[in-house]
Amino acid sequence: MKFISVGALVSVALVMPGYQIDPYIEETPTNLPTISTETYYGPFDGTKNIEVRFKPNEMLKNTEIKFEYSYNSNGNVYAIQTHYLEDIVGDDGYFTKNFILQNRMGFNGVNVKVTVYNTKWNLERSFDIPIYTTISETINSVLYRNNPYTISNRVFKVIDSEVYTTETLSFKNTIDYLTNDYDNSIPLNEISFYCNTELPISYEGAKIYIQDDDSSIFPFLTHTDGYVAFPIKVTKTGDEVVIDTDFTYYYSTLTLEMKRNRRKDDVYYTSTHKIYIPKNQLKKLEEATLYIEFPNFLVSGTSIHMPLQFFKDRNYIGFCSDSNHCILGGIKE
Repeated sequence: MKFISVGALVSVALVMPGYQIDPYIEETPTNLPTISTETYYGPFDGTKNIEVRFKPNEMLKNTEIKFEYSYNSNGNVYAIQTHYLEDIVGDDGYFTKNFILQNRMGFNGVNVKVTVYNTKWNLERSFDIPIYTTISETINSVLYRNNPYTISNRVFKVIDSEVYTTETLSFKNTIDYLTNDYDNSIPLNEISFYCNTELPISYEGAKIYIQDDDSSIFPFLTHTDGYVAFPIKVTKTGDEVVIDTDFTYYYSTLTLEMKRNRRKDDVYYTSTHKIYIPKNQLKKLEEATLYIEFPNFLVSGTSIHMPLQFFKDRNYIGFCSDSNHCILGGIKE
């Protein structure tokens, strides 16, 4: 994968702990330094240059580095920058390079070819950094059950002269339905998916939306266009992303009805992080539309839409055959 950070300009820097420019490591006919970026960069809007900081793994004499910029659409080179490392690496071991991207990327983007060359031994190593502008796209998780969603070249990171530019989402094992738990709550943490990226994920404003046109399921919560929205969060362990609620509301221990705030006389209401379904409303929820939205989940600008269905498991209270709670009794003669 490759990554980048958008800034005013693009530069490159090289650093090594306790690094001293002199004396140089003596070069041989077989070695060349590898180059790494300090961090990831992107996404890009195409209107700015960016400053990228690079770091060589070692400092060698007679080492030249060249940055060659070309259009991805036709391969035409529009700029070349060439330097000797000894001229640009600072006392801290880093050098910063301004990537010339402003108003040149267009739809097809730009390719930056980086070449490290030893003028004494005629050794050369190069790698390409393809850069494209951000695509604001919303994907439907159901459409990516069989094949993962992959987006490349909207961000980049270089590690030892290897370029990483790809972010991947997989919904192969993601469930698209919910059932009520034993207490009539909705266990959101049963929903997960996979995200392969070295970049930070973003879920600011992420919510689960539940249709409630007549306010019978959530009579005391705010409705917008017939839906109630509950804030959600994610926990990422490795590549697995698990969804859960991200709020503190109140629910009645008698009716299971929910409120955003509790009044002093709401003696039967207690705080909760769960979504509760009031008694006798499970059937209504089965007929409702539910979905999850993650705006700008990936650094590349990709948003996620996850349609859901609700299936009633057992009633909270009712007949003993299909309820978690029931009353047994008989006729006294």
